[in-house]
Order: sequence, then structure tokens, then C-alpha cells
Amino acid sequence: MISIKKRIAENKMLVSLAANGVATVIKSITGLLMTKIIAVFVGPAGIALVGQLFNFITMTSVMATGGISSGIIKYVAEYRSDKKRLKNTVDNALLIIAVCSIVLTFIILIFYRKISLILFQSEQYSSIIIFYSVVLCLSSLASFFISVINGYKDIRSYVTIGIISNLVGFVISSCLVILFRVYGALLALAIGSIPTLIVSIFFLKRFDWFGIKQFSIRSVNKKEIYKYLKYSGMTLVAACAVPLAQITIRNHIMTTLSCEVAGYWQALLKLSDAYLVIITSSFAVYYLPRLSEIQNIDELKKEVIASYKIIIPVIILICFSIYIFRYYIIIILYSKQFLVMKDLIPVQLIGDFFKITSWVLAYIMIARAMIWTFILSEIFFNALYAMLAVFLIGKYQIPGVLYAYVINYILYLIVMIIVFQREYVHYKNKI
Repeated sequence: MISIKKRIAENKMLVSLAANGVATVIKSITGLLMTKIIAVFVGPAGIALVGQLFNFITMTSVMATGGISSGIIKYVAEYRSDKKRLKNTVDNALLIIAVCSIVLTFIILIFYRKISLILFQSEQYSSIIIFYSVVLCLSSLASFFISVINGYKDIRSYVTIGIISNLVGFVISSCLVILFRVYGALLALAIGSIPTLIVSIFFLKRFDWFGIKQFSIRSVNKKEIYKYLKYSGMTLVAACAVPLAQITIRNHIMTTLSCEVAGYWQALLKLSDAYLVIITSSFAVYYLPRLSEIQNIDELKKEVIASYKIIIPVIILICFSIYIFRYYIIIILYSKQFLVMKDLIPVQLIGDFFKITSWVLAYIMIARAMIWTFILSEIFFNALYAMLAVFLIGKYQIPGVLYAYVINYILYLIVMIIVFQREYVHYKNKI
């Protein structure tokens, strides 16, 4: 009987992983196609501006939800059989999101011209910031719905909504880019969450638990709010540190070199993201939950070593393949305009290698709830990356930012090794 239940659970897990894999592949393909369309119709300078807005949206969308999406998933999953407690949990989550998104919307509306100058070095696209501020509350609501669905472990709905909204978003974005070029690309990003919200609401109407009463804000429960806010620290820092560093670096490149050069660097980042997502998605689906369930430090060490034995050969093979076929990859993904990247890709790939090998250890901080170590390391190394990039760009121009990337992640890997060793020794001494 136990073995039958175990097999059913394993089959469900395999189905979930397969479905999530399909959604990830579709998202990656539509993302690459969108990158190609943007590259052809707006060129390197346009890609740089799109990168600026993308980083800004990444930060503010997490800030607008208060960084509690993981908390919503956890508590909905935990209380879904207790309707009263679930209602209280969901109400307070919605309250936090409503307050955060409304406040942030007003802040963006007040400073929209200043934000446009910081991101685009011009007020020409300030209307894009206004569009985004209006959509921000809807974006937060979409994120809320998706988190609730995830908490219910309704994988079919979760994956279906993801696939449909990606495809709808791709069609809308493509039309906007083709018709309005740079402005269209920025507008597509600004309103990108609307398809997800519409598809979510349409899809969820058939569920009994979905309704206005279920998601109404009725009472404030300080304990529930505090529970959620415990999730905010690491999430907000992780969501803001990288985009802030990239915005700073991109701004410096645009100011000291040119917008086109910033576009080449952004294209390199997108290339890395396109293949690294294959590895990082496995971190989220298998590696992090596995680390979280391990209690014995020696078993944890074995898991890390086993992961390295798989990940290192895979990342080396991928990097080597990209290096060999880099000319064709640039032509396929971008255009001949971007062939300048050909000589920059090798250094970027070295940085990617150290990034992934350091993340294998970095996930231990999340799994073992090393909150302050995680927060301080994220802030320090992203600030260091920005400072190194600014300094080395002055000496080596665009290759300087890639040297900074490699140096930063070599140092990060060294620190992660030290952190793991200290955690290991500390655990052993307790025994």
C-alpha cells in the first residue's frame, strides 16, 4: 500500500516537472523570438533601453507584492483544508499587496519624469513610466492569483495560464515592436502583466474557491502580516540588488561609451539568461527543496558534491558549444549588427561558469535560512560588481564590464566556500 502511494506521488512529481519543463521551454522560445524581433526592429540602442526598463520592472513588481509570493504559496498549501484559516491568510496577503502596490504606484507617478531620466537619460519615454505605474496594481493582482494557484498545487492551471499568457503576450509584444519600434518594445514590457491577469481570471472563474468573497479584505491580523513579512527580506534584496547593479552599469556604459555599446552588453546578458535558465530552473524545482529537507550536514555535503559532478560537466559542455558556434548564435538570435559580441562571448562564458558554480553553494544559505548572510552577501557583491565595472570600463571599455563579472563571481565563489566550511565546522562542533 505504501509503495503504491509512493509511486503515485512520484508519478505526480514527474508530471509536474514535465509540465513545468514544457512551460519553461515555451517561455524560453518566445523570449528568444521576442529578442530577435527587438534586435531586428530597434537595434542595439533599443535593446539597451529595454534592458533598463526590464530591470526597473523586475525590482518594482516584487516591491509591489511586498516580496511575499513565497509566503502565499507556503501558507495556502498549509491551510487549504482549513477554510477559516485559509481565508484569514489570503485576506492579509491581499491587504499587504494592495497597500504596497498602491503606495508604489503613487511614488512612481510622482517621480515618473525623474525615473525616465535615470533609466533612459531622456524624458522622451516618460509616458511609458506612467503606463507602467497604472498597470502595476494589476500586475500585483496577477502575481497574487498565480501564487494562490501554486499554493493549491494546481499544476495544470498554473502551467496552462503560464503558457497561454506567454503566447498572448508574445503576439501583442511583437505587434507593438513592429508598429512602434523602440516605444512599442518599452510599452510591451510596461503592460506585459495584463495578459497573465486576464487569462488567470478567465481560467479561475470555474473554481469554487475563486470569488470576490474569498479575496476580500476584512480584518487586519498582525500575526499573519508578520508571518508574511519574514519572507520579504531575502526576496526584496534578491529582486533589487541585481537589477540595481545592472542599471548602474548600463547607465555608465551609455554615458561614457554609447547606447549601442550598452545594447551589446544587454544582448550578452540575454544570451546568458537564455541557457542558464535551464540550470537555474532545476535548482528551484529539485535542488532547493532537496537541500531544505536534508538535516544531516554530511548528507548535505554529499548532495553538493553530487550536484557539482552533474552541473560542472553540463555547464562546460554548454559553454564550449556556445563558444564554437557563437557566430551562428549571434546571427540567429540577433543580427549581423551584433557581431561585435563575438569577441566578448568567451569572457562572458567564463563569468557564467563561476556564477553557476558559486550558486550551487549559495542556495545553501536559502535552504538553511541563513538570512543575514544571504542579504549581506547579495548587497556586497552586487555593489562590488557595479564598482568594479565602472572602474574597469574606464581602463578597458566594454571588455571591462566582463572582467568585472568574472572577478566578482570568482570572489563570490571563494566566499561561498568559506561560508559552507564555517557552517560545516559549526555543525560538527555542536555534535
